[in-house]
Amino acid sequence: MQCQIKLLTPLLLTATAFASTATVITKSGTIVVIGLSKNKIVIAADSRRKASAGVYDDHICKVTAFGGKFVFTMSGRANFTVLNSSDPSGPPITDLDALDEARIAFRSATADSTDFLADAANAWGRHVVRIFQESISAVGPATTFSDIPDGPVTTGFFAGQNVKGELIAYIETVNHRAGNVWVDAMPVSLPDSINYIATGKTDTVAELRDNKLPWVLKETAAWEKQSVRWTDDESAVLKAIRWIDLTLAANPDSDEVGGAIDSVILKPNSRPYWRTRKQECQGDQ
Repeated sequence: MQCQIKLLTPLLLTATAFASTATVITKSGTIVVIGLSKNKIVIAADSRRKASAGVYDDHICKVTAFGGKFVFTMSGRANFTVLNSSDPSGPPITDLDALDEARIAFRSATADSTDFLADAANAWGRHVVRIFQESISAVGPATTFSDIPDGPVTTGFFAGQNVKGELIAYIETVNHRAGNVWVDAMPVSLPDSINYIATGKTDTVAELRDNKLPWVLKETAAWEKQSVRWTDDESAVLKAIRWIDLTLAANPDSDEVGGAIDSVILKPNSRPYWRTRKQECQGDQ
């Protein structure tokens, strides 16, 4: 797989007849913390999705397992619907659910492929790009991306095992600029020791990683004292959970982050182990 694959498609800059009769519904908001290493991958995410100002849903499944050895998570514009205003109860003009697209992508990937996870990740990226292209054709780029600056729109993170049982990971980032939409696909180089990244509302995590502010130094000292009681696996996943807890505490009135935290750890030649998981999110395995 190439280090970076860019699918750049010029799109219509003038909206079709749907534009004057379309209603755009977006749902977003998240904080996802991912710990990466060759020996373990941990993922933790909040449960809140913003529907509109002050309106949110705290039951969203942002981390999902597939096939007993693959895990998917997402951030950014994960849900996007364009309705026909003249028939709002009818089928949408276009509709994006990033998690549903991941399910479709995993089903469409060739089961005996030597790089099944890369195939699924690339399929997801193509599907999401196509849906945004449909929206741009229907309502134009200004309406489709009205509140999103040029750059990343939706990100999908795929982790799992190759045919040898070794850990692998891919990131698919859907971007937009000047009426164009494309996906950057990148395999993740896994380090020997665990390294944490975050997507979504990352201000608090950035401060934790910088490790300079007085409150962060105090948090680090307390963490080092507590973590000696835990195994390496427990410490890895609990750190991701803790960073999300601190993000939620720093944003108590946010309609974009909140709710319960789902967390999972993936190791070589092993099924995903869920450290915390909402009851409503136990359908995908």
